[in-house]
Amino acid sequence: MAAAISASAQTTTTHSCGTDEYYGEQAAQNPHLKQWLDNYLSAVEDQDEHARHTSEKKARILTIPVVFHVVHNYGPENISEEQIHDAIRVLNEDFRRLNTDKDKTRDIFQSRAADCEIQFKLATKGPNGEPTNGITRTVSELTYGGDNAVVNLKNDNFIQNIKWDYTRYLNIWVISYCDRGATPPSRVLAFASLPGSFSSLGWDGIVASHDYVGSIEEASNQGRGRTLTHEVGHWLGLLHTFGYSKDGGGCNRGDGISDTPPVDQANYGCPGEVNSCTSDNLPDMTENYMDYANGNCQNAFTNGQKNVMRDQLENRLRSKNASDGNLTFTGVDDAIASAPIPDFHVVSRNTIACPGEELEFEDLSWNGEVSDYNWTFLGGTPSRSTDENPKVTYTEPGTYKVMLQVSNSFGDNTVTKTEFITVLPAEGDLVAPITEDVESAGVEDEWSMETESIFGWKIDKGRAYSGNQSFRAHITASTEENQKFALISPPFDVSDLEGLAPKLSFRVAYALADNTTSGELLAVYASKDCGRTWNILRGYLGKTTLKSTETIAPNWVPSQLSDWHTLSADIGRSGFDATSNLLFKFEVTSRAGNSVFIDDINVGLHNVGVPGRADIANLELAPNPSTGMVRLSFRDQSRSITSVSVLDISGRILFEKDLNYTGSIASTELNFQTNGMYYARIGDEGGYTMKKVIIAK
Repeated sequence: MAAAISASAQTTTTHSCGTDEYYGEQAAQNPHLKQWLDNYLSAVEDQDEHARHTSEKKARILTIPVVFHVVHNYGPENISEEQIHDAIRVLNEDFRRLNTDKDKTRDIFQSRAADCEIQFKLATKGPNGEPTNGITRTVSELTYGGDNAVVNLKNDNFIQNIKWDYTRYLNIWVISYCDRGATPPSRVLAFASLPGSFSSLGWDGIVASHDYVGSIEEASNQGRGRTLTHEVGHWLGLLHTFGYSKDGGGCNRGDGISDTPPVDQANYGCPGEVNSCTSDNLPDMTENYMDYANGNCQNAFTNGQKNVMRDQLENRLRSKNASDGNLTFTGVDDAIASAPIPDFHVVSRNTIACPGEELEFEDLSWNGEVSDYNWTFLGGTPSRSTDENPKVTYTEPGTYKVMLQVSNSFGDNTVTKTEFITVLPAEGDLVAPITEDVESAGVEDEWSMETESIFGWKIDKGRAYSGNQSFRAHITASTEENQKFALISPPFDVSDLEGLAPKLSFRVAYALADNTTSGELLAVYASKDCGRTWNILRGYLGKTTLKSTETIAPNWVPSQLSDWHTLSADIGRSGFDATSNLLFKFEVTSRAGNSVFIDDINVGLHNVGVPGRADIANLELAPNPSTGMVRLSFRDQSRSITSVSVLDISGRILFEKDLNYTGSIASTELNFQTNGMYYARIGDEGGYTMKKVIIAK
């Protein structure tokens, strides 16, 4: 089930729900689930009737073992253990009617408000009997709107999936934010599975946004932490008080429980007295946790809702969860006896440093209290530390690993992050003017290429403007919208070009996937402080400045020179022309459209680009590489070719020759005096072909 919130123009917020849409989408794809859902809606009424006749006046307290799977990328979504404990506190208070605002239940509903006699405890034993504090932590970019895809992630620390047996644990996956296709400013807060739909959905539990778990720290502004109270209600079989919209609920049926008044539509904010269904003489129970009033205005379950939830735990699909044997299996009544699992990061989250820079490390260990730390920093000063959050200085360029061992009375564990810290040289090895043609064997090691699953930056071997390779930001219709992928260069020394208005230019190939989308976005940044801060040089929009062809097709790839064009940005105008270790970042934002290809990245005084491109038949440059003399020959009866120009890697023309070609075989010799990489530009006013020439004497 899903909860959503949308912000109004004022300071108030209103709630809506994505549950119906989620189950509606799934049912449309799965006829078995559709039939199950129809049967489930009818069964709730029978379940309420059965529960009212069989429930005890004073029931035993039922305990549900809980595990929180925190999926994060070292951001604020990596919520603290204290925030999770606060979420458990809120659940226990709400389900036991110990909430401090219970007196706000209106008099007409006081006799219906229930102590559900259900409580929640974090597990202390995992699926294989391993000790746990009831929390796992897994690093993945799926935290950003990955929704229920996160349930299939693997936690390397446990060497197992983070989808624990749903018949023994209530799994709660915490992510940065839920997506569920909500259109801003609307926002999905969480969603849960109903009992019995595991075989159709493949998962069971709750997926929740990190800032709606509990009521403190990251969740301090969301109103008493009632989002999980609502979602657990769904997990235990409750529907909204306004019913299931696909079923025509509302006044027709409500939630199928006799003592919750039917509600026509979800209530928002704190509406006060409202009676949306005239078929009864009761107002809407807006304080019910299963409506969508603000969390500050919710404060009660009814006795009927209690009976349905307890019936699930005592007699139906959730019965194993609260059984005495399962409480022993999950260790909820045992003390936590676990060695901590180590994790750490740099406080700034930037692992690229300049020589002499001090980095502060942050301990992020979990699963138990840490009594002792033992850090090892290869290449750092100090090289060892027993502090919780040490500060380390790196003076020499290189790539270094960091190790952390943590321990307590129950044992110790160690984590090693290889190639974790990169210290850049004070002066870049790549001295401008220079061109990155993406052809060298070491280009994959020198450039940082951000990926997620099969998407993101990689080397495309076979599609290029020149040579055989290019950088490709792989994007398809299956790529998450708004996901960003960064391609970061090694450092360039551009200090020799100070005051000469240097440029960054590069070849791009990109086509729109359809004629309605704005297309992918490309932003180009530069950094002169080893990546701590980035300044934008230029932005390009898919539908206008980024596209290189008028072709509109999904899964498009370049197949000819005319599929490429040249983009550029001024380095000097942005104040970076005196920098000796300048980094560039090419960041593509997905619109679930097409891939973006980049080749021939030039840092120099001129753009390598030319106004037009054309293929020339039977064109040869040989030998290439050469020791100085290169023969150019071609024959192309379809066009006239008037000149050949030789350019250096900065795009500056070194010399030109007239050809006066009229259709017969033409040839000419090009003489190069010094070693290096050059471009031969052959053509006429109608277009050019660019060929790379390597001179190695």
